[in-house]
Amino acid sequence: MKASTIEDLWVYPGRRGLFFNILSRMYFRVKLTKDESLEDKYELTKFVIEKQERFRNYGWRTISSYPWVIRGALKAEKAIIEKYGEEAEKSIIYNEGDTKEEKKKTPYEILAKDLQNLGSVKLIDAMTEKDIYDFIYSKYEKIVLNNKKGAKGVKSAKSKKSKRKSKRN
Repeated sequence: MKASTIEDLWVYPGRRGLFFNILSRMYFRVKLTKDESLEDKYELTKFVIEKQERFRNYGWRTISSYPWVIRGALKAEKAIIEKYGEEAEKSIIYNEGDTKEEKKKTPYEILAKDLQNLGSVKLIDAMTEKDIYDFIYSKYEKIVLNNKKGAKGVKSAKSKKSKRKSKRN
């Protein structure tokens, strides 16, 4: 192995290094998911380690700096998976914006993006863990129910608007 490869894996420089190098990635996953209010304070940590995708999309976003935001989101995801089973984690088709291109996305990608977007219209710093839980729970349940109906994911408001314009023309 080259020295730069080792450096990138173990001591990745800068803020992104907090989530990309091996040691800090494991440390921050535990730090952000440890919850003293639960009987097993590492319950969410175990949930995240079972499937990396459950945390990865939050880790890439600025909201990952807030432990209560991560805990609220993960608790909601865990509750939905317990309610609906493994079906809840299946990939779905998701239209983005006004493009006609369909992309396969996981619910985790969609939820992280929706949570980040929530932070652009609300002061996420002032929201409680319960507020985050309620937001993610309702979004995730909607995704699961749409998926069960065979619907093609969630379409953005832009996409619907574009269709209305094209029908008029």
